Amino acid sequence: MTGGLPRRPGAAAGQSLIGALAALALLSLLLAASTLAVRRQVARQAPLAAAERFASELRARRWEAIARARGLGLVFERSAAGDWFVSVHEDGDGDGIRAEDRASGRDPRIAGPWRFEQRFGALGPGFRAGLAQLRSPPPALRLLPDLEDPVRFGRGDVVSLSPRGRTSSGTLYLTDGTERQWAVTIVGSTGRVRVWEYLDEEQGWRRRSH
Repeated sequence: MTGGLPRRPGAAAGQSLIGALAALALLSLLLAASTLAVRRQVARQAPLAAAERFASELRARRWEAIARARGLGLVFERSAAGDWFVSVHEDGDGDGIRAEDRASGRDPRIAGPWRFEQRFGALGPGFRAGLAQLRSPPPALRLLPDLEDPVRFGRGDVVSLSPRGRTSSGTLYLTDGTERQWAVTIVGSTGRVRVWEYLDEEQGWRRRSH
C-alpha cells in the first residue's frame, strides 16, 4: 500500500485543460505578433509598389507611342479639392499635347482620367509634411525653388512621349502625405525611368529601381 491520498480522476484532466488553454493563448499572441509584422512589412513596401506602378505606366506608354507611331501624353490635372488626376491623350495634329488641342478634341483622351491614388496606390503627387527644402534626385541635385508643384516636366503638367522614343525630362514627386518622400524621374533622350526614396538619415536620395 502506497502512502498519501489518492489522486482525484478529474485533477489530471483539469491540469491538461489549463495547459491547453495556456498554449492556445501563447499561440494567439504569436499569431498576432506575426500578423502585425506582416502588416508593417506590407506598409513599408506599399509606397515602393505605388511608385513602381507609375514608373511601369510611363514605360508602357512610351512603347505604346512607338508602336502606334503617334505621340502620346500623360496629362496631370488637379481638382479644386486638391486631388490629382492623370489621363492619356493622343497627339492628333502632331504639334504636341496642348491644352487648347485637348479642349477642342484635336488631342483626344484615350484613357483615364484616374485619380492618382486609385490608379497607382499608396502615394500621390506632393511633398511630405515638414520638409523645409529639397534637392532634386541625381544627377542634378538642384535645390528646388519651392515645394508647391510636385509635377515638374517643363512648363506644363504633361509627360510627352514621342513615336521616336523620346520623352519629356522631369520628375514627379510623390508622398504618402506624412512620412515618406519619393520621386520618379525620366530622362528625355533615352526614356530611362528611375524610382527614388528620400532618406532623412542620409539627407539625400536612394535609388529604388534598376
